[in-house]
Amino acid sequence: MNIISGISFFVYCRYLILFLLSCIAHSHATSATSISFRSVNATNTLSQSSVLSMLQDSTGFLWVGTKDGLNRFDGYEFVSYKYDPYDSNSLSSNEISALEMEGDRYLWVGTRSGGLNRLELHTGIIQRFSNLTYDDLIRDIYYDYDGNLWAGTSEGLFLKEEINGQIVFRNLTPNAIYRRDTNEPFIPTRKNISVTAIYHHEPGFMLIGAEEGLFVYDLERNEFKSLSEQTIGFTVVTRFLRDSKGRLWATTYDGLLQINKRPTPSLYEVVVYDSNAPIERRLPVDWVEDIREDHRGNLWLATRGAGMVLISPQAKVERVFNYSVIESGTIPDNIINCLLIDRTGVLWIGTESRGLVFSDLYAKQFRSIVPGVSPNSGLSDHLVSAIVGEDNVLWVGTSSAGIDVFEINGGDISKRKNIPRVILSHGQWKSEILALAIDEQGALWIGSATNSLVRYTETKGFESYIVEGFVFALMEDNRGNIWFGTWGQGLGYINKSTREIIQFNEETGELLGLSSDKILSIYLDSNDFLWVGTKGGGVNVAHIDDVINQTADFTVYRHIPEIPGSLSYNDIYSVFEDEAGNIWLASGRGLNRLVVNEADDFRKTVLDGDAQFSVISERNGLPGGLVYTILEDGNNHLWLGTNNGLSRYSPFDQSIINYGENDGLPSVQFLQNSAFYDKRSGLMYFGGVGGITLFNPDSISINPFHAKVRITDFRLHNRSVKPKQRVGGRRILEKDIANTKQLRLAHSDNEISFEFSAMHFSSPEKIRYSYRLLGFNDEWQNVGSQNRRATYTNLSFGEYIFQVRATNNDGEWAPELTELHIVINPPLWLTKWAYIFYTALFLFLLYVFRKYSLIAVKKKNQLIIESLENKKETELAEAKMRFFTNVSHEIRTPLTLINAPLQEMIGNKSLPSDVSESLNMIYRNVKRLLNQVNQLLELRKMEKGQFKLRPSRFSLDVLIQEVLLDFESIIKQKEIKVYHDQGDEAFIHADKRLIGTVLYNLLSNSLKFTPQKGELRISISCSGNVGEEDLIEQHVILRVCDSGPGIPESELENVFNRFYQSKNQQFEYMGGSGIGLSIVKEFIDQHKGTVTASNLPEKGCCFEVVLPVSQNEATDSYKHSQLGNDFDQPGVESDVISNSLMIKDSGSDSVSDSKLPVLVVVEDDLDLSGYLKSFFSKKFVTHLFMNGKDAFDEIVNIMPDLVICDVMLPGMDGVQLTGKLKSREETSHIPVVMLTARSGEDNIVEGLSIGADSYITKPFSISVLEAQVNSLLSSQKAFKMRFSKKMVLEPTEESITPMDEKFLKKLIEVTEQNMADPMFDVTTLIDEMHMSHSIILKKVRALTGLSLVEFIRSMRIKRAAQIFRQDKLSVSEVSFMVGFSDPKYFSRCFSKEMGMKPTDFLKEIHG
Repeated sequence: MNIISGISFFVYCRYLILFLLSCIAHSHATSATSISFRSVNATNTLSQSSVLSMLQDSTGFLWVGTKDGLNRFDGYEFVSYKYDPYDSNSLSSNEISALEMEGDRYLWVGTRSGGLNRLELHTGIIQRFSNLTYDDLIRDIYYDYDGNLWAGTSEGLFLKEEINGQIVFRNLTPNAIYRRDTNEPFIPTRKNISVTAIYHHEPGFMLIGAEEGLFVYDLERNEFKSLSEQTIGFTVVTRFLRDSKGRLWATTYDGLLQINKRPTPSLYEVVVYDSNAPIERRLPVDWVEDIREDHRGNLWLATRGAGMVLISPQAKVERVFNYSVIESGTIPDNIINCLLIDRTGVLWIGTESRGLVFSDLYAKQFRSIVPGVSPNSGLSDHLVSAIVGEDNVLWVGTSSAGIDVFEINGGDISKRKNIPRVILSHGQWKSEILALAIDEQGALWIGSATNSLVRYTETKGFESYIVEGFVFALMEDNRGNIWFGTWGQGLGYINKSTREIIQFNEETGELLGLSSDKILSIYLDSNDFLWVGTKGGGVNVAHIDDVINQTADFTVYRHIPEIPGSLSYNDIYSVFEDEAGNIWLASGRGLNRLVVNEADDFRKTVLDGDAQFSVISERNGLPGGLVYTILEDGNNHLWLGTNNGLSRYSPFDQSIINYGENDGLPSVQFLQNSAFYDKRSGLMYFGGVGGITLFNPDSISINPFHAKVRITDFRLHNRSVKPKQRVGGRRILEKDIANTKQLRLAHSDNEISFEFSAMHFSSPEKIRYSYRLLGFNDEWQNVGSQNRRATYTNLSFGEYIFQVRATNNDGEWAPELTELHIVINPPLWLTKWAYIFYTALFLFLLYVFRKYSLIAVKKKNQLIIESLENKKETELAEAKMRFFTNVSHEIRTPLTLINAPLQEMIGNKSLPSDVSESLNMIYRNVKRLLNQVNQLLELRKMEKGQFKLRPSRFSLDVLIQEVLLDFESIIKQKEIKVYHDQGDEAFIHADKRLIGTVLYNLLSNSLKFTPQKGELRISISCSGNVGEEDLIEQHVILRVCDSGPGIPESELENVFNRFYQSKNQQFEYMGGSGIGLSIVKEFIDQHKGTVTASNLPEKGCCFEVVLPVSQNEATDSYKHSQLGNDFDQPGVESDVISNSLMIKDSGSDSVSDSKLPVLVVVEDDLDLSGYLKSFFSKKFVTHLFMNGKDAFDEIVNIMPDLVICDVMLPGMDGVQLTGKLKSREETSHIPVVMLTARSGEDNIVEGLSIGADSYITKPFSISVLEAQVNSLLSSQKAFKMRFSKKMVLEPTEESITPMDEKFLKKLIEVTEQNMADPMFDVTTLIDEMHMSHSIILKKVRALTGLSLVEFIRSMRIKRAAQIFRQDKLSVSEVSFMVGFSDPKYFSRCFSKEMGMKPTDFLKEIHG
């Protein structure tokens, strides 16, 4: 549709005339309140310059829809959202036609060809809703106060619904009813009307704007009713608005409609504003796109072709704002598509071709006087160089157009005239004005760029005074003098009465100490101090009278960088005294305030040059460092004209508010001498480049809206991070940074940045920010709008709070802070779990350190103890050796006296065999004892160095066979297999007597530990070819290996130590002195050989002896008288033991009389066990055992009458054996006699407490042992006799043990319970006792002397006797009662048991 073609040529002509008239009218209203329009100044630009829709969200962001994308604006930069065919999370189309918020979370975006889009603000996720209509054109989106979302499309009205969690849009128009305002139904030209605007104006009803007109929609009936007959034919409705007075407005392509509801509910009255309406409702054009209401109740209309129209609260068209080529600050485009007033009162204007334009509706009430289109309007020149005023007249000096004169009438200003030229003497003139002053008589004094000072009055005109230098400063004192300052010619004054000109400069020689002859300002304060500001020389001060009298010497204050408190700069443009008497200096680097201590005299301090200055500069917030002019208002605020704007400074709180072009100033560059305060009207005038700014200070209010700071961007390593974006494999932001409350970072995220915005759009460049990071730096960092980024690097792990605040455009700090909590996770090695690990490790190391420290201390103490013990052991060993040596000497003689007769007796062949065997046993033990004595004596000789080797050459094999004969009996008894590897005879050259002792001790030790039926291996090897002629540098290696348990590895190194005995309890029974192996080592060492002990891999121990084979050259000539043993061995066979000696020994003797008592002897000593067996075999059936464990296993089967056992036994010692026998019910009755060499009281108590019946210590008398055995057997026999005569067992019987008592009680109890049962027999008794037949039979016989059958019968007879004693019953009755089924058999048994018949027993008892 060609909309423009619908506007007549007449309308265009009328618009053109109105436009030109408005421009002319505005140019004449030079002092009227101005509304300035500005384009957005951002770091980047909009995605496209045609703005179609706008919206502000709850966060404060401004959303702008264009023909090429959606833009988010924070006051400084735009972020664009566009369609991307490769990104599903992008918009469906770039032409944005409508925007609407659903709550605070979702932004709905309508497009012209892509349907709807829903943007989740927190996450940035976009969801598309396309194919709603054939063209997917969205005309409007509306979210009503019931929470419903509506969409106006080219195909009707759509309502958002949620079905099964899915969002769908339902078209309500296909089934709708259409009525005229008279309720008459009608059919629209199209099936579905094209909805362009939606508004929920009252409950149940909505206003619907369409291309077909304006309708009221009934939500319940789904009915569209024409609003009024007047609205039929209105082409397009674009927007609805209800103003603060409750009036409804609708903008259309055909004008503005005011909708008033009539008393009749269904009828509405419509008032039309268009180009044909009366003047108060007349619009420059009919096409109105948008409408907004400001805080004053004004309505702003966006037109297409005439800019903006302002309608007053009284609903009258008041003003038109459009583009002007003459004025600045006008709307740059007359085609306006949309409007928006944000929360801070900024009016946003979306234009068709010039992008985004805005105006602050809360802008300050600054007015301006600027050059007009003609000399009679406005200023004559844009550069104002001086301003003065008096009696409602304002004099304005310009840089090239002379002086403009304005008349002040209250708040109105009008131009009276222009004085284009200042007439000088001799017909000269000048239009360049530098300074102006009005004296008390109202005369105007004019300083110009000439060597003349001119006085002007309306009546007399110009009067010229010739002075030296251009006049830059003018002032009238209180003495009738006009003071002037020149450029390069110093200071001077004119006496108005005498017209005398006095000038102080170098030419006159009366400079009076001025620091410079370039004078910029002159001021007389209330103390009559004359202040002279210079160019480059600072400020000079002296009393005015002293200057006039030329007696003064000016005190100079300069800028000296090295001195704190000096002037900030040496160019002083103005000096001013406020109401409080403070002196202020406008300088080239800020505002200076004279500071004098209260306790000091002001006059003296100033004139002595002791005063100081405080400075207010850009650092404190001034917009520019160069301050030209100073004025004070009625509230004691100082107004400063600077080179970069106008500033209001409050001396009370040191606050500064700056104003610039955005606040309505014509220019921000002010000039020297161009400031004037009219106290009558309350107006201030500041002139400079661009004209004059005038305002009433009391009307300049502070912007009422505080900043609402938002963090707009988060950067990691200088890269912006978006919601749900993966950085380094992890998602840092789940929501947009503006909606994030907590940020969690890794320790490697060591460079982070935050950007922020105040969301205050009036003058973003004037806003100041302050931020800090609690936990890192608690001090606030102040920055301007140009530096809105906070960057932190290398932050330590921990928790921080980032805080930021801002001012508004007037410098007011917002009371609220924006906070973001930041958590930086520690590295893995500094996490909580790491510290737990470190703590555990520390405790562990502490524990280890303490443990090993204690171990070290313990080791140290142990070494000390061991040293002491070693010393003690050495002393003890020495004492033992002395004792054994002494004893050995004493024993040798008795042994010799025993040995000699014993050899004679053995040699007697006529002795019985048993006597001969006993004698041989005695001989072996005498020989054994004598051998031990000899070894001790030899060892003692070695220690004293009295021992000498007696070497001889002999065969080692033969010596081994001879020594083996001494162990023949133990080999036979333990059934040990002896393997002697014999090869060629090995001859050695050594002391045969010592080597024999070595062999004897090694074989004795090995045989002692070799178990029953074990093995003993003896082998000899040579390290080379050993022969009779070649024995030098050769060695013989002798190995003796057994199959015993071996030696614990920890004790191997100690086995050759003297008196060392194994601490292992399983070897304790072996006994020994602990010197046998030590003697072996001593003897081998004497032969320069070595001896070692090691364990075999399979089992057993092996001793290895290495002897050198040496040959003495004098062997043949050496007559060696061999010292053999102390006695020979007559009668002993010299046969060599075979390689596999295997002799079996019977366990008991040949006596087989079963009536003899059975005796078990457990003794590991062969001779002693054999002797005991030989002694007791005449009266006992004797069983012999050498191992405690084997004996226990067989005793249960043998069930002996008595046991004799040694305490120290292999397998199981005597104490353990006795304890087990006494604890078992089957063997507890067997008496045990313990034999031991342990004679201590504690040993005796231990043996008796475990249950031994007798404890006999060695050496013992065989007769005592025999008597003890007979006594125990007699006691057992006596118990049997007593039991056979008693009915019950007495609990205090001494002959039985508690275990035996328990057994007999149970036996009697079982018998008594079953006694009356004739079927009760041995089988039943065995079952009840839970013991085997043989064991219970042997135990009962041992305790009672009865068999089981005899025991049962005896118990029944004894019970019958008891019955007979108690009652006089018949024999047959009693027999049945005790289990006899035959009375006759009962009588026979009773007679046999009791010695009389039952009848006789009854007569004896009862008579």
